[in-house]
Amino acid sequence: GYIYPGFPAGNYYEIYGDVVKAYGPVTAKVGVNFAPAQKVFNLNFSSAQRSNTYVFGELSFSPPSTPFVLHTHLGHTGGGFDYGKQYLDYSAGVSYKYKALTFDLSVVGTNISRSDTDRAFVSAAGCAGLGFTIATCSNYWHRPAKTVAVGSITASF
Repeated sequence: GYIYPGFPAGNYYEIYGDVVKAYGPVTAKVGVNFAPAQKVFNLNFSSAQRSNTYVFGELSFSPPSTPFVLHTHLGHTGGGFDYGKQYLDYSAGVSYKYKALTFDLSVVGTNISRSDTDRAFVSAAGCAGLGFTIATCSNYWHRPAKTVAVGSITASF
């Protein structure tokens, strides 16, 4: 689940599980997350659904004798967190491990368009209530949904 300090109405919990299987240098993973009906779904989301289901699959490939990992992810969200429609999220990237550090560069995105987020979240009254212009409000809601490059460094101990 998620806890949002300063916005407890957004808190929610979910039940999840996955199965992982390695085939030599290839690893496959499938899973499902289910958020049953709870208060967060009573917020002013555009969906009438009061629960959410997220299913996903992942593949990774570690070339033998190298510090690299190629990885992909594809997920589907349907229900109360669906941005006005069911949607896909995806990522593809490469990781490089050096001692206790892992460097990763990935492309991450969704199939949610600006018109999808505008239709679901942007209204003159709603934007004005947040102190935003329509354009700023549109950018605010679309930014988490658009495709971007993401770099990260992780330390393992």
